[in-house]
Amino acid sequence: MDLYAQTVASKLGVDQWHANTTLHWDDEGNLYDMDYELNQADKKLEQLAQFCGENGLDVQDCVVIGDGENDEKLFEACKRGVLIGTDPESETFAWKRIAGLAEFEYILQEN
Repeated sequence: MDLYAQTVASKLGVDQWHANTTLHWDDEGNLYDMDYELNQADKKLEQLAQFCGENGLDVQDCVVIGDGENDEKLFEACKRGVLIGTDPESETFAWKRIAGLAEFEYILQEN
């Protein structure tokens, strides 16, 4: 969700981020609706292509982080997908696996 993506991006010091579910709040702070992308994997590929286009990057210049099945297409596209967690099926698509976000910084420093 957008709040989660924004929080993670902030913790990692990342200015640009995307989310596939957007929550809508009224003036009193009550959740009243949400937009949800049904095909998460394809939407993520679209967002990665948009990000690369806006920043003059090739998809294979990127490192992506994901936690499961809907990230496998990203892992295949960039060749440097980092799986967070222990999804055994997605692990075969991942370049590296980490247990938590704190480890991600070390991967970025190494590469």
